[in-house]
Amino acid sequence: MPRCEALTRSAKSAPLHMRSGRTTAPNDKEKSLTAGWVGFARDICVRFARFAKLPLTETSSDVMLRLIPRGIMIGVARRRIGLELIVHCGLHKTATTTFQKICADNRKVLAESAVLYPHYDEMPQHSRLMHKIQAEGVEAFGDFLRACVEEHDAIIETVVLSGEDFENCLIDIETAIGIESEAYQIGFEKITWLFVNRPMDRYLDSLYSEMSKHGVVLDKSVMLRAANERGSFFVSTRDFNYMFALDFWRHEKKFSKRVSGTTISISMEEFTEGFSGKVFFQSILSPEQFATFENAAILSEEKLNERLSSESIEENYVATALRMNAARRTKLPNRLLLHFLGRLRLRGN
Repeated sequence: MPRCEALTRSAKSAPLHMRSGRTTAPNDKEKSLTAGWVGFARDICVRFARFAKLPLTETSSDVMLRLIPRGIMIGVARRRIGLELIVHCGLHKTATTTFQKICADNRKVLAESAVLYPHYDEMPQHSRLMHKIQAEGVEAFGDFLRACVEEHDAIIETVVLSGEDFENCLIDIETAIGIESEAYQIGFEKITWLFVNRPMDRYLDSLYSEMSKHGVVLDKSVMLRAANERGSFFVSTRDFNYMFALDFWRHEKKFSKRVSGTTISISMEEFTEGFSGKVFFQSILSPEQFATFENAAILSEEKLNERLSSESIEENYVATALRMNAARRTKLPNRLLLHFLGRLRLRGN
């Protein structure tokens, strides 16, 4: 399969720029949804009344309508409208933090185009939802998504989740399938998995830097060997078991064959052109909606979560190995020790 400079299509995916934008205004959408489920409910009531040989009046129909659980009717309406779930899975170190900040800062602007970027755990992203899935099972995802949709059912067409820790799904495909199952049960008709990729050598270097902040000690040569032999590298921390797809294309091929949703892969260069996620917003919004979004949005140009210097990376790993906390690291003898041992590790790498 050809790997284009911008967007890569898997066997069951479509290029981002070919996907149609949304055109339904929120007010019209709300009216459409309400009319849809009420009309369907009345039809059910009429059929039931005829079966039970009950008198058919407008009043009796309305009474029966109130007895039908609203959740059932909303579920039916959602299926008619066709909600879409988009899961942005990173990868790690592909401008995800900046993209998530843009999404979080512009929730209201996106909502005006019927796009929901939900809150989770007071964070601007959803990686901790993946942590909960790992700890409690995929049902935790369903509970969260159901609550989001029930709270906002009258004004959304698309739900966007973004968390680089969803990268695990690229390797742990059973979890991805479970997430899809939960979404379909809630009423979603379309699921899109979005991956931003970068060359393996640069990705490995960035991960080696990032993981020095997470209380683990890594050996770069071991990571490189794992990348070449297995295409992946696993790291367990206090909070999460990470699965890094270092050889992205090896895992993407297996993933796209097994999941039922659409898989879209895009290079980091394309994803960050203009501003982080610009090509994504252009794909889910109509031209008119994107123009409104671009004019009204708060677009951060600040580089967030930047890579550490080589010396700082190795000193972090030494401090972790010695169980040296931040307070102890400020003392002069410890600073000199970290500097010396960090230099030794740097030479080894």
